Amino acid sequence: MPKIKIVLLVAVCALAFFVLSQIAMADKYQAVVNIKEGKHVMGINPTSEILDFGDLSKGAEALRKITLENNGSNKISVKILIFGEISGMIKTDKKNFFIESGKKKEINFGLTAPSSSEAKEYKGSVWIFKNIAF
Repeated sequence: MPKIKIVLLVAVCALAFFVLSQIAMADKYQAVVNIKEGKHVMGINPTSEILDFGDLSKGAEALRKITLENNGSNKISVKILIFGEISGMIKTDKKNFFIESGKKKEINFGLTAPSSSEAKEYKGSVWIFKNIAF
């Protein structure tokens, strides 16, 4: 096998290992909202395990927060990705940012239930990737 093919194979394997390890180490939160018919419907399910926006009327809004803390000795880079059918409804004030050593950052996740949405449960997930910043 020519040397270039070996080098390319090693590079692809290293990249695949890096990507898979990043996915495995990301903080993953299930995100859910149950959109209901009617006005002024709001049922809240407070939990720290998932981003549960509760029961909401069409057009209503809800806010959830997550606090990230950097207990390490290096600055970290944070990237947030939102997936699933709920992803178009969730907005966050921070998607790419840094946290200095010994500091905390609060991330706000706001959800607006579109007035045109179907009355049903919407699910998705929020992945938070944290890496040492160079």
